[in-house]
Amino acid sequence: MTAILVYSEQTDTALELVAAARGLAAQLDLTVSAAALGADAPAAAARLAAHGAAPVYACADPALEGLDTAVVAQALAGIVEQAGVSVVLLGSTRRGRELGGRLAQRLGAGCITDATSLASIGTLSLGAGSWFLTSRLSFQAGALTPVVTCQLKLSTARDQGRVILDTVNDLYNFSEMSMTRTITATSSASVACNESAGSLGAAYFDLQVLALKAGTLTDTDLD
Repeated sequence: MTAILVYSEQTDTALELVAAARGLAAQLDLTVSAAALGADAPAAAARLAAHGAAPVYACADPALEGLDTAVVAQALAGIVEQAGVSVVLLGSTRRGRELGGRLAQRLGAGCITDATSLASIGTLSLGAGSWFLTSRLSFQAGALTPVVTCQLKLSTARDQGRVILDTVNDLYNFSEMSMTRTITATSSASVACNESAGSLGAAYFDLQVLALKAGTLTDTDLD
């Protein structure tokens, strides 16, 4: 089973992330793990484990003294690659924001900063083969303009969604979320969205995920 990895150089912030990660983990059928790095790693690891993170990856190597972001990014990337991590949650501290960009660059992953919430919107299981995957999410806006980012994912491939305002129907639409991907074993295609500012206040959501397998006329639609 893949995992959510939580990290912050501030242990109290990391504990808050562990609590927040549980809800997302339940939606995506993931486990919640954590990293504790630097001189205080043993004590931080004990607190994280006591709050339900498992496993906790702890390292007090002298190279991590001072928690230089480049060194921490390298350490976290190693954990992600070796432990099958699919989601990383970092504390929104000054160091955390810098670390997020560095880590995303190392992993070739998307990075969403200053997020206040994260939720899985839809998941689809696809068998081996070459698939064309596209998704669209529409919602009725609230009083304030929301700042929402959506990500379409299949195996290790990802595509970020862009928000377009439909002034005729007073809707916000996510478009340009599509990819072609060949997979060798059954994988989950998913759409996850987060709101980082504003007030969504949505009256309803409409999600469409369309997967078309190469060489066939069969498609799968998740509403």
